[in-house]
Amino acid sequence: MMWTSGMGPGMWLLMAAGTIGFWVLIAILVRAILSDRAPGPGPALVPSPLHVLADRLARGEITLEEYEQRRRALTGVSAPLDRPLPSSSPASASAGSPSAASPKSPLSVPDPTKDRHRTS
Repeated sequence: MMWTSGMGPGMWLLMAAGTIGFWVLIAILVRAILSDRAPGPGPALVPSPLHVLADRLARGEITLEEYEQRRRALTGVSAPLDRPLPSSSPASASAGSPSAASPKSPLSVPDPTKDRHRTS
């Protein structure tokens, strides 16, 4: 006696494709759930424009004059940051003492002329 279900070969192929599709969908869902829990590399750190400018100077892409001009444009400071700013009061300008020097800029700008990668 033969067992026949009345399904032709097309129905068997459709059932096999449905079963494979079901398991593929389950695998995609499991992967999506597990990848949300895995710690990633974190947000990408974007260098500040002043660091990019200092790196360009270090690579020799721009001259020192171009560097100072662009740094002044970025920071809004009229004098280079590595030189003291002129004092606004005439009394302190004539004093000439170190205590009468103008305050340093609150901006922290790396000195491109110094080696940042020390080996010692």
